[in-house]
Order: sequence, then C-alpha cells, then structure tokens
Amino acid sequence: MRRALVSVLLAAIAAPAFAQSIAPDVTSLTGALALHGVIEGSRAHGCSQSFASTSHRAELALDVDARGVAALTIDHHTHETFGPSPGRYMREGGETTRTTEHVRVVMRGVATRTATGLDLALTSAERASVMWQGWGSLPLPVATTTVVSTTMRCAIARVDVLPSTGREGETPRAHAALECTFDAAPEPLDRYEPGPMMLGRGAGFVVRTDSPMWSHTPERSIRVAP
Repeated sequence: MRRALVSVLLAAIAAPAFAQSIAPDVTSLTGALALHGVIEGSRAHGCSQSFASTSHRAELALDVDARGVAALTIDHHTHETFGPSPGRYMREGGETTRTTEHVRVVMRGVATRTATGLDLALTSAERASVMWQGWGSLPLPVATTTVVSTTMRCAIARVDVLPSTGREGETPRAHAALECTFDAAPEPLDRYEPGPMMLGRGAGFVVRTDSPMWSHTPERSIRVAP
C-alpha cells in the first residue's frame, strides 16, 4: 500500500514536467486534437506629465474531437497602468492606478478537415468577464451564451521559432505550427495586433508583439511556450 502511494505521488510530481517536455510541433491533424498557444501584446506611451502602459495576454486552447466537434477557449487578461511620468514622479510623487480585466470566451462549432488544414465554423460563444482596480484576482461571473458566426481557418506551417527563454545570441529554429486566422477577429482577440495565431502540442507557442514608447513599428516574436 505504501509503495503504491509513493508511486502515485511521484507520478503527480512528474506530470507537469512531462507535459512541458512535449514537443510543440504539429505533424498531423487526424483524430482528436488538443492544441494550445498564447498571444501577448504590450504598448506604452507618455509625455513630460504622464505615462501609461497596457499589456494583454490570451491563453488559447483548441479542442477538436474525432467527429469534428470543436471548442476554442480564450482566457484573456488586460493590465493597464496610468500615472505621472518618471521625471514628474521623482519631483512631485503622485498616484499610479492599475486596472485589471479578465475575460473568458469559449467558442463552439464544427471543424472540417481540408487538404491543407482545418476550417472551423464557430456558431456560439460563452462569455464571462470581470474588471477591478489594483492587483490580485476576482472570480468570473456566470457566463452568458450568444449566437455568433465566425470562421477560423488553420493550416500547418513551418515557422521560425525562438527558444522559450531569451538569451544573448539566440537563433530561431524551424517548427511545424498550426497557423490560424479569423475572417474577423472576435472580441477580445480584436485587441491584439493583426496576425495569425500559432498553436501547437503541449504548451504550444507564444506570439508576442511589443510597441515600445516612441516606436511606430511593433516588434513581433514567436517562441516555444515554457
């Protein structure tokens, strides 16, 4: 009995590490699918008097069973900070406010396997959201369901991907990802810079776009999700 308990505990400890070790590459779309990805974005702007920054992060999970029944789960967080500029803060002090929002959307429909990938016709969306001032978290309310009509088209593509942890002299390596685009990005994905989502096995891939202050050209990167 004791030996069996030890085995169960060791398996529970090893499970997260094993999940993270799964190669993200998508080499086949047959059978049931459970793919993941992340979209991140940030921007900052300011002047001599004030400074503001916004960051977004959406965790994506696409599940398709063998019959083609599909669900796309979008777990989105926004963090907004506003306050005096660094120079003004050093001279005068001042208050900085932080607003946090959590939105969860589950879109359901049917996936059709094509010669090049998947076409998803999403016909319903369950949405729940909460917003608050400051740090921490709040529970989501009961979701409401609405009828939608959204198409998402996906295809396996070879993309250059950076390692999960940035380091000096890093070089990208080609991976096979499921590249997905909407005919019109649904809320809250319409808050991100236009571009395809990259989904993969395990934790998948992270697509990040940064818009630094004083820069008119967003910086985009794709990494293996940690």
